[in-house]
Amino acid sequence: MYRVVLRFLGGGALLALALAAPLWAQESTPSRLDTMVVTASRVEESLREVSSNITVITREEIDSRSASVLEDLLPSFGINVKKNPGTLSTVQIRGFATDAHGNDLGSHVLVLLNGRRLGTGNAAMISLVNAERIEIIRGPAAVQYGAASMGGVINVITKRAVNEPFHARVSAKAGSFAFREYEANFSGSAANFDFAAGVNYESQNSFKTGLKRVYLNSDYENYAAAFDVGRNFWETHRVGLTFNYYNAPDSGSPGTFNVNPSAANRVNRTKKSNVSLGLDYDGGTQDGRWDWLLRYSVAKDKRLYDNPLTPLTTSVYKVDARTGQAQLSFKGGLYDLTGGVDYLHYDLYSNAVAQAGHGSIYKDMALFAIGKLRLWDGRVILTAGGRQDFFSYDSKEQDAISQKINHFSPSLGVAYLPFDFLKIRAHYAQAFAMPTDSQISGDFWVSATSHYVPSPNLEPETSDVYEIGVDYLGKYTDMGLTYFFITSKKYISYQPAGTVAGVNLTRAMNLDRAYRGGVEFSLSSDIARMFGQDFTFKPSVSLTHFFKSRQRNTPTSAYTPVTGIPETTITYGIYFNAPKIGLMANLSIGHYGRERQATATGTTNHDPYNVTDLVVEKRIFDFAAKGQLKARLEINNFTNEEYATQSSNYQMPGRTVHMGLVYDY
Repeated sequence: MYRVVLRFLGGGALLALALAAPLWAQESTPSRLDTMVVTASRVEESLREVSSNITVITREEIDSRSASVLEDLLPSFGINVKKNPGTLSTVQIRGFATDAHGNDLGSHVLVLLNGRRLGTGNAAMISLVNAERIEIIRGPAAVQYGAASMGGVINVITKRAVNEPFHARVSAKAGSFAFREYEANFSGSAANFDFAAGVNYESQNSFKTGLKRVYLNSDYENYAAAFDVGRNFWETHRVGLTFNYYNAPDSGSPGTFNVNPSAANRVNRTKKSNVSLGLDYDGGTQDGRWDWLLRYSVAKDKRLYDNPLTPLTTSVYKVDARTGQAQLSFKGGLYDLTGGVDYLHYDLYSNAVAQAGHGSIYKDMALFAIGKLRLWDGRVILTAGGRQDFFSYDSKEQDAISQKINHFSPSLGVAYLPFDFLKIRAHYAQAFAMPTDSQISGDFWVSATSHYVPSPNLEPETSDVYEIGVDYLGKYTDMGLTYFFITSKKYISYQPAGTVAGVNLTRAMNLDRAYRGGVEFSLSSDIARMFGQDFTFKPSVSLTHFFKSRQRNTPTSAYTPVTGIPETTITYGIYFNAPKIGLMANLSIGHYGRERQATATGTTNHDPYNVTDLVVEKRIFDFAAKGQLKARLEINNFTNEEYATQSSNYQMPGRTVHMGLVYDY
């Protein structure tokens, strides 16, 4: 393990370790331990009291990367993202992933917007145009958010400009492969009203890989818009309306990479959109001891795959989601209590190439409670929670399949702070993932001799997760180390189900169990501030390494490697920011280690790869009270690496260069 870490950390991260280690004892003023977060327990709390491993990505950190959507941002923070051309990606945390086609009910990592579901887990369609920050729980959060959060939760929190002056930011960029991007953001408040809004347009032609091979039909175009407006009254109450829109109306869907692709792969197109509208009411008492919230939201996610050469093979997938939340919290000093009700209603429809139109409805009503107890003057914080979900599933087919599944999820945690800058934590939680619509009632032919049949008696996948960790968050240095061990039971996989009249049957089955064990490590240190300078020079490193990753189908079968998980993922870089001279630069390098991948005859190794990105922004005009004009340079895949994030079948772009202007008022 230590050889792996030292081999890939790189000079910048080792420099941070060498300089930061002897000075940790001098940092008596806490910094990020006092950061307020909301995702871990669904109420605002200090990071010092959270017993799970949580990462917070600020707006400043978002702006220092070349990312307009979530899939391009997460790799810089040690989150593995597997991308396909055609605005489709999956996100991995601790070896669990979002659904390959974006269905959040079929995911094992949950993507949220302001704590509510969007009907999709596709990180390529989650715009950052109005994001204020992103909070990531590495590990289960079933008590807080229910199914699909087995590996973790990514919560994109939009900007609320309560009591803030007017601010505007406008940018335009152009670059490699006819890339274009235009974005505008506005926010501010007046009287008791606040608003924050943004729009984005982005497009690019088919790209070339690192070996300068054209990936035909990999072009894309997308639009994004978002706003969060609110009205404050009685000092502690707010009613708000949140809107998010993403539309990729005409993007290539080239399939696997081929220097000479088939005629079909040259013209496959995809149309994808996601839109959500949420109404919020937040309130509380004047003394801050009681607060509550009511939320209701609707979301529509739609994907359409089309081939002009074969119009009858057009496939459509739609999700109409309605969610509601009611929550009440009491803060008593010695203890806090939060409880509430969640409601979920998903109406799904699919018309795949090889099956007739199929629809189903998922419903869930859940009760949850989370408690926190502070002991020894707040040096020890105990947390406990439980959630009871009442799921129902109904297929709309003539031979309708119905299921009712009740599931209870508990969690326990402890955080101990021997010093103001040091936290030792332990956490245990159970989580679950519901069977998907296609697994329960899918009935379709892949070929004349291959038939996928329904599995109406599937049970939810479950997991038990244990983790221990330590966090050091000082004035200039942040460090975290977590060990986790996960046991998954009844995991679902498609398996052969016999042969009838020469036709091979396949169905989804609950298999025996899988194990995952590993470590997560992160370190960043602002060396310049540490030595009294008025600028930032911050090396950083983030590591995830798996010691164990095994699964077996039956209690008597042999364990085999879990496929699709990089053994080691390391991201490291250097962030520089000198406001006096108006210069910002961010260098980010990602290393993705060996990965076992499933094949028709067994498994094979997916080769390691490295990706280097650079962003530089320089102020060129300062108009004082009227804002600043900046020049911006973005170089992605700086070393022009030939690589694929999930298999050699889906190559990624070679070196891309974007240049543009940013006006900040």
